[in-house]
Amino acid sequence: MARALRTGWSPASGVHAFWGSASGKKRVMATTGAILFGYVVLHLYGNLKLFAGPQAINGWWVFLRTAGEPIVGYAAFLWLVRVILLLAFSLHVVAAYQLSRRDRAARPTRYTQWQVRVPPMPRARWGERPLPPALHPLPHRRPHARGVASNNRRSISRGGCLS
Repeated sequence: MARALRTGWSPASGVHAFWGSASGKKRVMATTGAILFGYVVLHLYGNLKLFAGPQAINGWWVFLRTAGEPIVGYAAFLWLVRVILLLAFSLHVVAAYQLSRRDRAARPTRYTQWQVRVPPMPRARWGERPLPPALHPLPHRRPHARGVASNNRRSISRGGCLS
């Protein structure tokens, strides 16, 4: 049997249909998010080489520039990774923006939020009034507060320590 040919179908229309669907955009966001997360992990690994000494970090830098050198030129792989990261970041941001716009368009009216009437004093946040000394996040360092009663302590301004 002869199969009917679809008119108007091309690979570009398949990509357009994939990008036009919400699930397609979510898959793009998941893939680009995984790429960006992998970059963060490798970047952390490279930064931790600083603690291993100058030879380790220099070896990492040489590796980044000579990766794939027999096939591609010096530092070409590094530029390819940079382009992929830029493309992944761009696609991730665009997909997130378009998905959020689609989400807002699906429900143009906001959900109602119940307003609870409370007297004004309990609604005040902690930052709007001073904290009592017992709840202050930075307690003052006093010798008697830690059970140390010594007058031979050097002050911090003269280069001493608090122990």
